Amino acid sequence: MSWEFVRGWLGAFGVTFLIAQLVKLFGLLAELLGPIEYLMAMFADVFPWLADWLNITFGWSLNGMDIMAASVALSATFIIVSAISTSAPMKTIYVFRFMLIPYAFIVIGLAIFIQVITPFFELGAFHEGCRSAGMGEIYGSSCAESARQLRFLDTFFGNEDRSQLTEAENASGIGLLLSLVWIALALPVLAVIIFFFKRLRVNKLLKRVTLAIASSAAIIIASAAWQIYTTDMTVEDALNEMFGGEV
Repeated sequence: MSWEFVRGWLGAFGVTFLIAQLVKLFGLLAELLGPIEYLMAMFADVFPWLADWLNITFGWSLNGMDIMAASVALSATFIIVSAISTSAPMKTIYVFRFMLIPYAFIVIGLAIFIQVITPFFELGAFHEGCRSAGMGEIYGSSCAESARQLRFLDTFFGNEDRSQLTEAENASGIGLLLSLVWIALALPVLAVIIFFFKRLRVNKLLKRVTLAIASSAAIIIASAAWQIYTTDMTVEDALNEMFGGEV
């Protein structure tokens, strides 16, 4: 199995997951219309199913939020790693590569930022819904099922005393915390190391991120257009429904 084959699959998986996240982000900020609304619900349903399978198989106690955090970390890593080139030498003279550092940091930062912004929006909306109304769901996990993780987040990001956490509440936040640390600290360092020693194709990385952004926008527009075409809904009605009347 060649590196080119593996790199292609890693990149495809990372970009696909990023497209799904960006579509979900739009769904948080506005409303999804048409077939994509149902497809994204199916996408979210995969996480609790996977958590249940891992719990039954290995005796763990995971939920949808755990799987989501691990998936984001893996997907972000795949996008970075899939931009490595090992088959061709770096054509730029080594000393001039330092001039590319700002550009590389911008692209790497953009790739990681877009990868994690949706889960942060989702987690914030879910947390607020649970605190204010006691209702909400994130990747198949209800407020009750995520209570220990939410308590952990209250102490980690809020003002609550962490010493008041139980052992189970502390343990419940380890997976989420490790994913955040990996994405925020370890992954940028890994990307920089690759950039200097293994030739990270920054342009290819930027193309993958651009492809994900353009594809997610096209999917949302096409799905809304299908809804308009197959129903009596007008464009104005669709805009009103998608953006809550703020047109």
